[in-house]
Amino acid sequence: MTKVLVVDDEQEIRKLSEEILRSVGYDVSSCDSVKSALEYLKQNKVEVIVSDFNMPDGTGTELFDTIDNPEYQRDGIRKVLVTANLKEDIPKENYHAFVKKPYTIEDLLNAIRGGAN
Repeated sequence: MTKVLVVDDEQEIRKLSEEILRSVGYDVSSCDSVKSALEYLKQNKVEVIVSDFNMPDGTGTELFDTIDNPEYQRDGIRKVLVTANLKEDIPKENYHAFVKKPYTIEDLLNAIRGGAN
């Protein structure tokens, strides 16, 4: 079973994403901040991270950059960035897929599975 970490400071969106992903068979955990996600990832392995871009303590791309450091040794994690406004200056190499809010279930699942965005 694929392990997914959802990171979003908005509780309603985080919980809805968890429910959707569990309903289609993913093993899902969630965190409400960049800091809590980093703490979680020190102790747990995941195959996919679905992260909101803009959170009070940092961005999804900062989270992705940090987990690429040797301290976390988390190679091969699929990184899905979720946001209402994608800025042009965010380098595409910081994430594998982008999902624009509001998104459909199909949008989210395609991004996680590596399909077209």
